[in-house]
Amino acid sequence: MSDPLATVDAEGLRAGWGLKWGGLEAPVLPAWIAESDAEVAPVILEALDRMLRAGELTYPPDEAPGQLAEAFAAHVEARHGWRIEPDDVVAYTDVVQPVSFAIDRLSRPAEPVMIHTPCYGALEEEIRALGRTTWPLPWHRSSLGWSSRIDDVVAGADAGARLLLLVNPHNPTGRVWSRSELEELAAVVDERDLIVVADEMFADLTLDGRAHVPFASLSDDIAARTVTITSAAKSHNLGGVRCAVAHLGAGSALDPMRQVSPAQIGQVSNLGFVATIAAWRHGDEWLDAFRASITERRDRALAFLGAQLPELDVVAPQAGFMLWLDLRPLALGDRPGDFVTERALVRVADGTSFGPGGEGFVRMTISTSTAILDEMLERLVVAVDLWRAER
Repeated sequence: MSDPLATVDAEGLRAGWGLKWGGLEAPVLPAWIAESDAEVAPVILEALDRMLRAGELTYPPDEAPGQLAEAFAAHVEARHGWRIEPDDVVAYTDVVQPVSFAIDRLSRPAEPVMIHTPCYGALEEEIRALGRTTWPLPWHRSSLGWSSRIDDVVAGADAGARLLLLVNPHNPTGRVWSRSELEELAAVVDERDLIVVADEMFADLTLDGRAHVPFASLSDDIAARTVTITSAAKSHNLGGVRCAVAHLGAGSALDPMRQVSPAQIGQVSNLGFVATIAAWRHGDEWLDAFRASITERRDRALAFLGAQLPELDVVAPQAGFMLWLDLRPLALGDRPGDFVTERALVRVADGTSFGPGGEGFVRMTISTSTAILDEMLERLVVAVDLWRAER
């Protein structure tokens, strides 16, 4: 299958009403949101086209959630070797929704909630909004990349935390946990009677042949205390269709999540059901081509930055389509995102929006055409060169 990013039409995207491109005026280029510019898989477009031509903008049929659950179960078994029961899968309208319910139902007010930091900002916002506090599990930079310390989880449990938000693969670092690391974490989770909310949104976008290990797949005991949340939004570029799933392991610890009523969840639209089922049932060939495209862009960007800004020590992401760039060697201040946006005319996500540990970093989305990617990187280098000349 051809490169899903080869036909990116910047003018067409900018003329549309999508958030990523539509909210910016030329010549600013968007690299701030975790959304790809990739074409939607033909099998998904065909499924949506059939539905729209039939005028089926109706309430979803009663069997739609079951079909979604079956498609998800088959997908994760085929791609990740995880066998689950479709009856344990619940449909949600996006991934943050079940995270919010889990924080509310599975932890107590004012109780600390553990999460690896820096982290996707919406998760920490939910923790605060629900009257909990964040217990940060900091990432540490080493010669091998990003690593976390199991002692930090033990300390969080000692401080009264019972809930752990595990984002794997991680956003924004692109880190993928190995099986041995997850097993070490699982031992603490079991020993300290913790509950894990596993955000596995980028599970299908691991790179370089790395395997994604669903945390709940480690054992029945771990599954019984794990809520696994995912979607096809990132893997198949379906952020706008608003469809996600949560797998609730068979255990009484998760009963409060099962008591969330359908009225509280709301209902996924027909568009969401049809697009996501098509992605998980028929989108693997497109997905493999997309992963190859991302890998090529990542390697292209790293080679360019290594040659043009060698003082930057960029950790290659192991999953996803974003770079987590440490710009501190450039001495651009704690909010280098402002510099990149205003001087390079490339809108990026400033690291401070990802909480503690994000100061001096930016997150840059690179899932676009090679021409646009090259332009973004060249603008960054030119802006830095001009700024240095002014000093």
